[in-house]
This record gives sequence, structure tokens and C-alpha cells, in this order.
Amino acid sequence: MGVDKEIEVTCMMWDDAWDLFTKNMEDTIKSNPEILEVARSVAKKCKGLPLALNVIGEVMARKKTVEEWHHAANVLSSSAAQFSGMEAEILSILKFSYDDLADGKTKKCFLFCALFPEDYEIGKDDLIDYWVGNELIGGAKLNYEGYAIIGALKNACLLIESESKDKVKMHDVIRDMALWIPLGFGGPQEKLVVAEENARKIPKIKDQEALSSISLISNRIEEACVSLDCPNLGTVLLRDNKLRNISQDFFYRVPILRVLDLSLNANLTRLPNISNLVSVRYLNLSCTGLKDLPNGLYELNKLIYLNLEHTYMLKKIDGISSLSSLQVLRLYGSGIDTNDNVVEEIQRLEHLYQLTITLRSSSGLESYLKDEKLNSYNQQLHLSNQSSELIVPFGMISSSRVLEILDSNIPKLEIKLPNDDSDEEYHVLREPMESEYRSNIKFFSLREVRLDNCTSLKDLTCLLYAPHLAVLYLVWLPDIHAIIDGYGPPVMSSSLPNTQPFRALEFLTLKNLVKLRSIYWGPLPFPNLKEINIKGCPLLTRLPINSESAQSQNVIINAEKEWLEKVEWRDQATKERFYPS
Repeated sequence: MGVDKEIEVTCMMWDDAWDLFTKNMEDTIKSNPEILEVARSVAKKCKGLPLALNVIGEVMARKKTVEEWHHAANVLSSSAAQFSGMEAEILSILKFSYDDLADGKTKKCFLFCALFPEDYEIGKDDLIDYWVGNELIGGAKLNYEGYAIIGALKNACLLIESESKDKVKMHDVIRDMALWIPLGFGGPQEKLVVAEENARKIPKIKDQEALSSISLISNRIEEACVSLDCPNLGTVLLRDNKLRNISQDFFYRVPILRVLDLSLNANLTRLPNISNLVSVRYLNLSCTGLKDLPNGLYELNKLIYLNLEHTYMLKKIDGISSLSSLQVLRLYGSGIDTNDNVVEEIQRLEHLYQLTITLRSSSGLESYLKDEKLNSYNQQLHLSNQSSELIVPFGMISSSRVLEILDSNIPKLEIKLPNDDSDEEYHVLREPMESEYRSNIKFFSLREVRLDNCTSLKDLTCLLYAPHLAVLYLVWLPDIHAIIDGYGPPVMSSSLPNTQPFRALEFLTLKNLVKLRSIYWGPLPFPNLKEINIKGCPLLTRLPINSESAQSQNVIINAEKEWLEKVEWRDQATKERFYPS
């Protein structure tokens, strides 16, 4: 930073180091004087380094017997003795937390995380998809195993959860340790290539036979024209580069390549023939400029994951049904027209369990909406150019994590429910104040709703049925007058258990809603709210908050100064609580 004077930040003094190390183990060390003595020796081996004290302390907090503590002290002593230099010594101490992981599967999942750059936040779902593609864990729509492993790595202080809870990253030193472990302990099949930031070309690979992974994420590489003769290469991550050209030789001999990520390369308009990638299970081509699917794609019989999201130039996926093993297909935001032929192709994918898609007013829309099996695959649903006749099936909403509707004329967001009580084909869910409340109706998966340029829509009261909604983004809805309809307590409130909305809401954006007067009739607790963005809502003068709202959060309100001056705060305490932020 160009400072005039450098300041040495020393390690912690003993008293502070001991307090940090023992913060979660007070009962354990008091239970036995011998444990207390061993604990002191273990803490001293961390040499006052806060990260080591925290990580090793978290691991040791689970050790309840003297024997476990003695074993840990011996392991730490023997590890440190093998290495010279402070860096190696510290890494060997941190490696104890890796050694303490429950099984080899969890360890491999942890080491995979080191392929991402320093401070790189990766979505939990994306990370689980990588693990499935690399055959580290099995695949499932709700992958409890993957989330359990992420939880175990968090508990061991080997992964850090993002503020939004949906992403994780590694501390720099933990990442150094993860990269160092294979080089020192794993043998020739565990070497990695991780380029420096802003690399413009693929670095020379000295020992191609020993290479297991290539990670060149977030660089400036324009060409991948080297010849890869890598019999043990399992992973290639080239996402977020400047790729324009990939030569046929790049995939010369990679017989066990399982994971290939070429996403976020907007200038990549074509790929060479990839029929020789016979072992590929995970292929990510999202956010590229591809105009056609690569030759040889349909010969990849082991492919289980194909991501074509935001490939705006891609118009056809004819023949996709020949990918007989496909389990995850992502088409959200692509240029593909979901006509009858495309819908029929998707229907023939026998092993599919997860789908993201954009549905426009085309010939395949009706047949797609009627297929309950397809509805259940949805994870991310994008509807555009829809007419007032649209009624969305319950199964489609209940399985989706994201619902986005653009450029549509929809007077109501109507949802087709299964009807167990009559011979009618369906029951339409509208406002619960107007119809009998059904306590079994919940959109548990729905996390994000985005509506942009939807005319005629007057309210979104059906969001009462989305208890886990975290993001609500509403832009240019010229006719909407309320989010949750009603200017007072619902008449049926006593018979509507657990219908208080927005308990999980984190981000609320309201822009150009010229008739909007109300979000909700009264104040809400908003226990997770982080940010409110308001612009172009002249009639909205009161927010559903009071001084007790968002008690555990510092909520940021982004709005025009003129609008803030007109806000009708419920009382002075509410104004003092929120106006400064």
C-alpha cells in the first residue's frame, strides 16, 4: 500500500493465546488435571498464531479423554519435527485438523477446494456439483451428503461460510496447507497446477504424467493450444478467462478427465470435437458465446451434468436425449426455444433429476406445464413473454429455488394445486384471505423471486406460502399496489398459522413500482434482513418495520434522499434505529 513505515504484527502473547485456544473446551480441561497439562503443551505448539490456535482449538474441543490429548500432542510434535522453516512448521500444525477429518472422502472434498483462487467464494451447490462430477460423492437433487461434508469442514475451521450463507471460501493459510499436503504426502498423482493471477497463457507442464488437476480460474488466458498428454488428469478448471480458441490437441490424451469447466468465457464461440473425452461426467459451458453444441458431445456416455445457462447465442439442443446418463441439465437464460421437440427430448432423459429452464410463449409451453414429472425437476424457472392465461403448476413452483418472470402480462400469479376433494382438474391458489387456507401448501424450496416488467399484476400475496424466501426483486410492475394484499390484519388470521411473511428475507429490491402503497399491513420481525433498495416508489411511505425489527442485523437502506424524508416512521425509536443506516 506504499506505507512509510512497516509495522510488525506479532503473534499472540501467552495469556491471549490460551484464552483463544480454550474458548470452547472449558469443561473438558477442568475435568482432568492431566488434560490441562497436555492442553498447555498443545497450545504452545501453535506458537501464538491465531489461525492455528483457533483451528487446533476447535479440533481439540471434541477430544474428551486423556489418551486422545496425548495422541494429538505426539502427532503435532512428530509433524513439526519433519520440517524446517516457520512456514512448513505452521502448515504441519494446521495439517492436524485435516488428519482429524472423519474419512478419506471428506479429505478429498477438502483438497478439491484448494483449486479455487485465494479468497474465492464458491456456491455450496456448485461445489457439491463438482464433487459429484469428480465421483467424490453421489448425486441427488437434495444432496444431504454434500451439505454434511461442507458442515464438517466448517466445524473443523477448514472452510469459512459467506455472510449470505450460500457460499464458502478458504482462509489463505488453510489453502496453502491444502496445496502443500498433496506435494508432501500424496505422491505423484496428487500434483496441481494453479496459475498466478492474470496469467495470459497456460504455463508449461514439466511432468504431464503426474498431473491430476489443472486450475487456471479467473485469469486472462485467450488460447488453450498446448497438447495435453496427461493419463492421470481428472479436473480442468478454466472458468472466467478470455478464451477464444481451444485446439483439438488440448484434449489430445486425457482418458480419465471427469470435470471440465469452461464457463464465463464470453468470447468462446466454438469448441473442437470432444468425442475423445469419454470419461467426462461434469461439463460446464455456461456464460459462453457458443452458437452450436460441440461435435462429439452426444458420444459422452458418462456425462451426468451439463450446464448451458446464459448461452444466449445457442438456439438448438436437438439430440440431447442421446445423453443417456444425464442427471442435471441447466438451460436457464439460454437462447434455446422450448418448442414441442425440445420438451419431448427432455422428457426422454430417464435419469434426469434437476433442471433449470427458460419458458417463453412457444409451442412447447403447454406440454411442459402439463408434465408433472418435468415440473418436479425444476430448480430454477424463468418465464418470459407470458400472457394472462398462464397458471403455474404447484409442482413447478414447489421444486424451484429461483422463480423469475420477465416481460409478461399476468393479472395474478396463479398456482395450480392438486385437488384431493373433487373431480375438478385443479384448484387455483390466489389470496388466502379469499379462499380456504391449506396448511399443507408451502413452497419450501423457493429462495429467490425476481419479477421485471410484469403488467397487470396487482399483488403477490401468494408469497405467504414461501417461508424460505431470501431474495425479492421487483422492478417495473406498473399496476402492483401491495406486496402482501390488505391494509389491516387478515380476517382469517386466527386460522392462518405460520403465515407471517419474509422471516427468511435478506435482500428486498423495489424499483419503479409507481402504484405501490404497501409491503405488508403491519411491522415484521425480519430476523435475517440485510438490505432494502427502493427507487421510484412515490406512494410507498411506510415500511413494515418497527424498533424491534431485524434485531440481530444492521440493515442497509438504499433510497433517494427525497423519499427517505417522506417516510412515515412508526415512532421515534424506529426512526432512530433505521434512519442512520
